[in-house]
Amino acid sequence: MAMHRMVNGEKVELTPEEEAELLVEWEANKKAQEARAWLEGRVRSYPKIEEQLDMLFHDALNGTTTWQDTISDIKARYPKPKS
Repeated sequence: MAMHRMVNGEKVELTPEEEAELLVEWEANKKAQEARAWLEGRVRSYPKIEEQLDMLFHDALNGTTTWQDTISDIKARYPKPKS
């Protein structure tokens, strides 16, 4: 199936070279997005800093590991890719 682009409102078929370049660009974008997925997952999952500070305070007061357990769980769910 041929790929197309719009030029001045007209549908123009891509050359094989243009199609190959576009596919390479799409693959690079996909890989970049996958490489950022772990970070985006962590950022969305981390509790607000105020909540983390409260966890740390109560952990120090009670001898618990709530903060460490929470952060470790998030890091395990969204592991940093190996370089």
